[in-house]
Amino acid sequence: VSTAQSPITSVALYDLTGRLVADAKDINAHNKLLNVASLNNGAYLLTLKLADGSTNSTKLLISK
Repeated sequence: VSTAQSPITSVALYDLTGRLVADAKDINAHNKLLNVASLNNGAYLLTLKLADGSTNSTKLLISK
């Protein structure tokens, strides 16, 4: 995950039922690797919180 905007402060990954399946906090960087190897194939919602207070969300498809 990366952004050219404000630094990322946290990352959260949710399955489509709304269950948190992965997260990272206190990042303060423009990129972050998130290990998804243990997750099943499918659609997920990725939410980034940025240092400027904004939140960005996008759909993430995992296919192995």
